[in-house]
Amino acid sequence: MKYILLSVTLLGFVFSISIISCNKNTAETSYDVSHLNEYFAGLKSTPQKFTVQAGRDTVVYGASGTVFHFYTNSFKDGVTGAILASGTISLELIEMYKPGEMIANRSPTTEDNMPLQSSGEVSIAASCNGKTVVANVYGIAFKKVGPDAQQMQLYYQGAINKDSSINWKKSDTSKPGRTATASDSLTIRTYNGGSVKLYDFYYLHYLFDSCTSFGTVNCDRSPADLWGVDVKLTTVHVNLGDLAFNGSNTQVYFAYPSDNIVVGLYCYQNGKTTFGSPELKPMFPIGRPYKVVVLSFKNNRYYYMEQSGTITENMEIGIMPVEETLGNIRTRMAAM
Repeated sequence: MKYILLSVTLLGFVFSISIISCNKNTAETSYDVSHLNEYFAGLKSTPQKFTVQAGRDTVVYGASGTVFHFYTNSFKDGVTGAILASGTISLELIEMYKPGEMIANRSPTTEDNMPLQSSGEVSIAASCNGKTVVANVYGIAFKKVGPDAQQMQLYYQGAINKDSSINWKKSDTSKPGRTATASDSLTIRTYNGGSVKLYDFYYLHYLFDSCTSFGTVNCDRSPADLWGVDVKLTTVHVNLGDLAFNGSNTQVYFAYPSDNIVVGLYCYQNGKTTFGSPELKPMFPIGRPYKVVVLSFKNNRYYYMEQSGTITENMEIGIMPVEETLGNIRTRMAAM
């Protein structure tokens, strides 16, 4: 299997994923963010489960359209590193193609505080007889809508941020690919015993045949081409109106639904009710549509609110989260 060439041109936008100082002249409190993952664990997707045989060439389809091509040498013993030539491999998969899914699974689209436009994320775990299995090399294909000339890049899970959200690290294993033609008639076996032509993979997916990591994997690119080099950036502040919603129990996400970008606003100003631009720098493209999502766990109760609009210069968004059940929050995120 080949894959489409993916590349990234980095933007000069900086977003923060951890609690940092907003301004040297602004009083700050360092909030304990260590419990946020625990508070919002109930929002995470239920994994899909599969079994495949090590040592066998097999293709697996996720429910949302991600395709995995496991080769005869795809699986390694998690302790010894030896290639597994036989045995039943249990797989658990979570697919994230929409902003709501990314937020629910604590997987914003940023690399070293820079925004990324996503064409899908997955979380995949493998085991054999209850023991961890790691990746040697396998193919992965992220679903796209029709033929698309946009170039994307494979990203792996990087360092986990202090609040347990994911920071991405660009893969160095992606190699140039090509666009398939109708002459591509190679047929490969699928997980359910069927078959599919290679051409259909190229037409419908971004493909990588040298993925070397399980865990969380992302298909991304910089939004530089999307936003344009002349885009004007501004600051954004989200005012929650209540000091009880603070950095230790609340997270604010700023999403661009049409661009499939999710970033976090974690810069909490002490003595104020505002989550704002990291270091108070202009980082948000004026004129782009946005959706703000606020999640909070306060006094053993969940609070939620979302609000949409268009980014304007020096924008301040007033939004008050209201008490909501975890089930209703899941429903609203699934629709995002």
